[in-house]
Amino acid sequence: MDKLQRLKQLIPSITGIKNAKLRKGVLAVWVRAWEESAWNDPAECPFIPDSPDCSLVQHTNFIVETVLAMASSAKSIWNIGLNTDFLIAGAVLHDVSKLVEFAPGAVSEIGENLVHASYGVHLALNAGLPLQVVNMIGAHTPQVYLLPKSPEGVLLCYADYAAADIFHLLHGKSLLLSSVDFRFVR
Repeated sequence: MDKLQRLKQLIPSITGIKNAKLRKGVLAVWVRAWEESAWNDPAECPFIPDSPDCSLVQHTNFIVETVLAMASSAKSIWNIGLNTDFLIAGAVLHDVSKLVEFAPGAVSEIGENLVHASYGVHLALNAGLPLQVVNMIGAHTPQVYLLPKSPEGVLLCYADYAAADIFHLLHGKSLLLSSVDFRFVR
């Protein structure tokens, strides 16, 4: 099975991107990250290095399903239409850089020297993906001082925070929520 087929098998929502150019770009980014990684298969890469109970692929699929459910609620309750292609693309690519940030049993040289998601931003820009999708990749993490510029990016950011905090809680780590100063939230 070639890499494109394997990625479509691992992350079936990629095929839900209707815009062919965007879909091909998303696949190109994943293939490039995979080729530059130390992983034989993307399914081997963990979501969090010391949490082998969830792979990057499982996390990615969880995030895609979560943001699509959130978008469906936004549409049915508030009548807000979101760009589903951008939502899927951003969710599929938000953590693609982990393929090169982590290596089996270790954090890679890239992971040691670059801020999380920066390599994913680099790959997405080089693939010619829309800036809105690139912003979603960069702004999804509190490690980058960048805010989402679209409703799709906001949904992605909160879905990923929730997923990360679930694993942090289950593994005795500090929650991302613990860094939020709720005194200023009204």
